[in-house]
Amino acid sequence: MKNHWLENLVFTSLFAVLVSCTNQNDTSENTQKILEEIVSITPEQEKNAGIVLDSLRSIAIDEELLANGVVEVPPQHLASVSVPMAGYVKKSEVLTGQHVHKGDVLATLHHPNYIDLQQELAKESSKLTFAEEEYSRQKEMLSGFVTAKREFQLAESNYKTQKATVKALEEKVKLLGISPEKTKRGEIYSHIQLRSPIDGYVKSSAASIGKFATPEMVLFEIIDISHMHIELKVFEKDIAKVEKGQKVVFYQPNSETRKMEGEIWLVGKNLDPTNRTVGVHVHFDEENAGKLLPGMYVSARIEANRRKVLAIPEKAVVGNGKSYFVFCLKNESKGTKYFENVPVELGNRVNNWVEIKNASTLIGKQIVSEGAYYLNAEMIKPKE
Repeated sequence: MKNHWLENLVFTSLFAVLVSCTNQNDTSENTQKILEEIVSITPEQEKNAGIVLDSLRSIAIDEELLANGVVEVPPQHLASVSVPMAGYVKKSEVLTGQHVHKGDVLATLHHPNYIDLQQELAKESSKLTFAEEEYSRQKEMLSGFVTAKREFQLAESNYKTQKATVKALEEKVKLLGISPEKTKRGEIYSHIQLRSPIDGYVKSSAASIGKFATPEMVLFEIIDISHMHIELKVFEKDIAKVEKGQKVVFYQPNSETRKMEGEIWLVGKNLDPTNRTVGVHVHFDEENAGKLLPGMYVSARIEANRRKVLAIPEKAVVGNGKSYFVFCLKNESKGTKYFENVPVELGNRVNNWVEIKNASTLIGKQIVSEGAYYLNAEMIKPKE
């Protein structure tokens, strides 16, 4: 019985020792974990690191809607130039990318049909002169009862028919860029000049020397970039938040640092069923026009639904893309400052500020707005 009592005593003592060791280990681990989340710096380190303390700020922020789009020009500022009548390109006057004014010669063409048309106008104009004189003569004779009414009607019909023929030929000659009056005076040209209908730049040229051009062919495309705009595609879930006058920040996908600004001018009323988007028309400042060309793709952020939020400078946030935290001053002792890292949930960003969704954890705290990455490096530095 005595031996059994001794065995129980030994077992109980060993168990107490094990429990005590375990508790000491847990306490040690917890203490170490707390220490790892706190970093201390001396006044000299603070100065060298450029530590700046700030606090939560209330700022106006917009909900950012993301969209993609294309730089375009209105249809009336894009011209396709073709020949009015088939002919051979004799000379091309411009190069792709060259600026032209309305009326500038783009190309010269020649063809025997140009001569034939002018010759026909000259011939039919002479016939019209005779028909008009005969009509006037028959009309005068009819009033004096000298001629039969049938003769007058025949002369009148011939005159009107001839007049219509000449009018049609005049319009055809005008399409060639030739003056009908000169043609009637006997001035016949073997070539025509193709001219630009608008001011702009030569977007494309297909007028090679000797090429046979027909009216169906587009020889030149002229584009006027003075009225460029951006056509954004906004998803249907976001379109209710978009309205005229909202600010738009946009950039080319491969150069996000070169941001430009514009303003929503028009919100479309038609939903594209293929991609469930609505077109949004954006105007931008003239100073940005030189950086863009029609057809360029852009990414954009529409600033919608302005509201007040609590935010901190972006430089205050440390993270890895999945989780984020900031450093807050915990206490100070004999010049040494102690900082703790506090997890944060990020919201929208604007002008180097970021919204803090769990702002209640930072209210009343002094936050490191500059030098946070220095503190992070100190915190993760291996302990000696």
